[in-house]
Amino acid sequence: MEIDIYYIDIRAHDKMTSFYERVKRDAKVNFIKSKPGHITIGEDGRPLVHGEKTIDGRKVYDEAYDLVVLATGMEPSLPVETGFEASPERDEYGFVINGDDSDNGQFAAGVAAGPYDVALSTQTATASALKAIQAVRGN
Repeated sequence: MEIDIYYIDIRAHDKMTSFYERVKRDAKVNFIKSKPGHITIGEDGRPLVHGEKTIDGRKVYDEAYDLVVLATGMEPSLPVETGFEASPERDEYGFVINGDDSDNGQFAAGVAAGPYDVALSTQTATASALKAIQAVRGN
């Protein structure tokens, strides 16, 4: 099977860089710089992706596929009013800011702190748990 990956920009960091480079070399995977606009169902019942290729002089396209998988963006969903005495501090995007050792013991982990992958979410959870233990012990 062949796979088309439509993207506006790709950000691969740390261990994901080598994975991205390996996938990019695969002849059956096509990366298409594009702005997909919407998906409809074609006359044959297959999904049609409609959009605009940004590299090919803004060429408009309608491509039929057997399967379409959508990757969605991530945004914080922590309510502004948390019910706690003090709401967590947030960055300009709304993600919780990780406290340092000298402040009020606010430790952000996982996707509360940013759009992290599974590995980085696990690392931040472990780090936050260790920082909380240190704070309780007074170290």
